[in-house]
Amino acid sequence: MEGVSVVGVNPNDDDSPADVERFRRQYHVEFPIVKDVGHRLTDHFGATRQLEIFLIDADRHVRYHGRVDDQYTPGNHRPAPLRSDLLEAIADLSAGRPVAVAETPFAGCSIQRSHAPTAAGVTYRQVAGVFERHCVECHRPGQVGPFSLTNYQDAAAWSSTIRERVADGTMPPWHADPGIGHFANDRRLSDEEKRLLLAWVDSGAAEGEPLSPRPEREAVARWGIGEPDKIVTMPRPFAVPATGIVDYVTLDIDLGLTEDRWVSATEILPGNRTLLHHAQAVIGPPGKAKEIAAGQGEFWHFADFAPGLAPSVLPEGLARLAPAGWHLYLTMHYVTTGLAASDQTSIGMKFTDRPSIAVYTHNILTDQFSIPPHEPALRVEQSWTVPSDILVLAFFPHMHLRGKSFRYEAIYPDGRREPLLSVPRYDFMWQHRYVLAEPKTVPAGTVIRAVAVYDNSAANPANPDPSATVHYGQQSSDEMFNGYVDFAIVSSPPPPPLQLLAVAVCGIWLVDRRWRRKRDRSPVAEA
Repeated sequence: MEGVSVVGVNPNDDDSPADVERFRRQYHVEFPIVKDVGHRLTDHFGATRQLEIFLIDADRHVRYHGRVDDQYTPGNHRPAPLRSDLLEAIADLSAGRPVAVAETPFAGCSIQRSHAPTAAGVTYRQVAGVFERHCVECHRPGQVGPFSLTNYQDAAAWSSTIRERVADGTMPPWHADPGIGHFANDRRLSDEEKRLLLAWVDSGAAEGEPLSPRPEREAVARWGIGEPDKIVTMPRPFAVPATGIVDYVTLDIDLGLTEDRWVSATEILPGNRTLLHHAQAVIGPPGKAKEIAAGQGEFWHFADFAPGLAPSVLPEGLARLAPAGWHLYLTMHYVTTGLAASDQTSIGMKFTDRPSIAVYTHNILTDQFSIPPHEPALRVEQSWTVPSDILVLAFFPHMHLRGKSFRYEAIYPDGRREPLLSVPRYDFMWQHRYVLAEPKTVPAGTVIRAVAVYDNSAANPANPDPSATVHYGQQSSDEMFNGYVDFAIVSSPPPPPLQLLAVAVCGIWLVDRRWRRKRDRSPVAEA
């Protein structure tokens, strides 16, 4: 904008001037960024967080303080801002008007300052195991965490933000009601672990006696399931433009299996996490890509990827069957970031040679709903009557930006009801597969009911447009109702694939063909 100068200020003690310049070049930042050694500028303005904006007039008076816009808030982001606060303030200032909104709330990590450790404080050696158990799964190179926490230097550099997120309970992320069910992958800190982490930060985040290197962690850092027995990679990179909406893409990849294999663990590893919103892999007979892209055909669920979703590792004695000759069909949902880039995603799998009980996934799905404008609590439910005795292994609820809550309950043949999982505050940016600590036997005839609540009001900070009527659809601005259940059949032969998965897996393939005819079909690439 003419007549306006922009300068970035980096006050973090652990970032060197070279780090700052590397960041500016990597992300094509066109304005200069200065290193605030000693926090002189930071202290002068009273800044406390990264991405904190100060708009200064010609007389060096602060005329606006706050955020750039309302697109990003803690734990949420809209596809586009509803209000561009900084641009509005600049327009007011340039026109000689008082700034209409001179102060706005802002989000961002805490500015990291160095502190001298206390002599008797908690050391990193005492908290390293907490990071290993609860944080490193996501906070390591190539994973969803925005920074690494694999060593002391990483943890100390982010200690202020760690303290804030641990104290308010947002990290580690976990959204199940603790009063319902027990889950093997519960990420919550114990009271003692929380106390220890807070004490470490408050006493100066000292290193203490250095820990020995962990080469085994570095050796498998790329894969959450450990080194896969087989890796399948997209045959070529997919180019994502800088802007616009990218249609779903379905790839047909020959697994090259000459004999049936039992798969005990799967993981979808994006080549570029900034571009891949979510992905779903199913397996089926060869030549079915067009049918799958159109919401038709026979297939079995195989693997999935979504923000925060951990890889699938099945209990011993249970595995997914990959029949000889079957292909993998990978459907990708890409998002644009303002920079043209490409992605080449891989899928890793681990095999077991032992005969296993086959694991399948059923999607309790409905696409027959719409959410009125400004509706704060639309309730939608759908049920599945279990055809055989099964072992329930895990639940994976999936909605979009209006998703508010999701729960599962069992209604047994004798009329008894039991809550299985409740997610009272669904978070689109941190999705979980809730793995039962002990597989649960559910008898034939049991009804598993899934109930979702949607918030299309302005009070929902993730809502892209409260005035819109929202229908089921593929894009994040649409909505979904998907209640996945991972299970194994224990009393009868497995049903055919079409009975297992009633078409829509992660919302990629839609049951309603009329809906599909109104939209372009996703392109299909054959590997």
